Amino acid sequence: MAKDKKVTPAEALTAVAKNMRVGLSGARKPRAESADKYRHPQDPQKTWKGFGKRPLWLVEELNQGRKLEEFRIK
Repeated sequence: MAKDKKVTPAEALTAVAKNMRVGLSGARKPRAESADKYRHPQDPQKTWKGFGKRPLWLVEELNQGRKLEEFRIK
Protein backbone atom coordinates (compact mmCIF):
# COMPACT_ATOMS: atom_id res chain seq x y z
CA MET A 1 0.00 0.00 0.00
CA ALA A 2 2.90 2.35 0.77
CA LYS A 3 4.31 1.73 -2.73
CA ASP A 4 0.95 2.57 -4.31
CA LYS A 5 0.84 5.89 -2.48
CA LYS A 6 4.56 6.48 -3.14
CA VAL A 7 5.46 7.07 0.49
CA THR A 8 8.09 5.42 2.62
CA PRO A 9 7.00 2.68 5.00
CA ALA A 10 7.99 4.88 7.94
CA GLU A 11 5.68 7.67 6.74
CA ALA A 12 2.84 5.19 6.23
CA LEU A 13 3.34 3.74 9.69
CA THR A 14 3.38 7.21 11.24
CA ALA A 15 0.14 8.09 9.49
CA VAL A 16 -1.53 4.88 10.71
CA ALA A 17 -0.29 5.47 14.26
CA LYS A 18 -1.64 9.03 14.25
CA ASN A 19 -4.97 7.76 13.01
CA MET A 20 -5.06 5.19 15.82
CA ARG A 21 -3.73 7.74 18.35
CA VAL A 22 -0.79 5.51 19.18
CA GLY A 23 2.66 6.89 19.91
CA LEU A 24 5.56 5.45 17.97
CA SER A 25 8.32 6.60 20.26
CA GLY A 26 9.99 3.83 22.21
CA ALA A 27 10.49 6.15 25.14
CA ARG A 28 8.32 5.36 28.13
CA LYS A 29 7.68 7.44 31.14
CA PRO A 30 10.03 6.09 33.79
CA ARG A 31 8.44 4.49 36.81
CA ALA A 32 9.31 5.99 40.15
CA GLU A 33 11.74 3.86 42.10
CA SER A 34 10.06 1.97 44.92
CA ALA A 35 11.33 0.06 47.90
CA ASP A 36 11.22 -3.72 48.22
CA LYS A 37 7.99 -4.92 49.83
CA TYR A 38 8.58 -8.67 50.15
CA ARG A 39 11.67 -10.68 51.14
CA HIS A 40 12.51 -14.38 51.20
CA PRO A 41 12.96 -15.47 54.85
CA GLN A 42 16.10 -17.59 54.31
CA ASP A 43 17.74 -15.61 51.49
CA PRO A 44 17.58 -11.81 52.00
CA GLN A 45 18.92 -11.27 48.46
CA LYS A 46 15.60 -12.48 47.03
CA THR A 47 13.13 -9.60 47.11
CA TRP A 48 10.07 -8.40 45.22
CA LYS A 49 8.70 -4.87 44.91
CA GLY A 50 5.12 -6.03 44.43
CA PHE A 51 4.87 -5.12 40.73
CA GLY A 52 4.58 -7.48 37.79
CA LYS A 53 4.69 -11.25 37.98
CA ARG A 54 5.46 -12.85 41.30
CA PRO A 55 8.95 -14.35 41.48
CA LEU A 56 9.23 -18.14 41.42
CA TRP A 57 10.47 -18.36 44.99
CA LEU A 58 7.33 -16.57 46.20
CA VAL A 59 4.98 -18.65 44.05
CA GLU A 60 6.54 -21.85 45.40
CA GLU A 61 6.15 -20.68 48.99
CA LEU A 62 2.52 -19.65 48.44
CA ASN A 63 1.75 -23.02 46.83
CA GLN A 64 3.04 -24.69 50.01
CA GLY A 65 0.31 -22.92 51.97
CA ARG A 66 2.14 -19.88 53.29
CA LYS A 67 0.53 -16.42 53.29
CA LEU A 68 1.81 -13.41 51.34
CA GLU A 69 1.87 -11.29 54.49
CA GLU A 70 4.52 -13.61 55.98
CA PHE A 71 7.03 -12.20 53.48
CA ARG A 72 6.13 -8.53 53.91
CA ILE A 73 9.02 -6.27 54.91
CA LYS A 74 7.96 -4.28 57.94
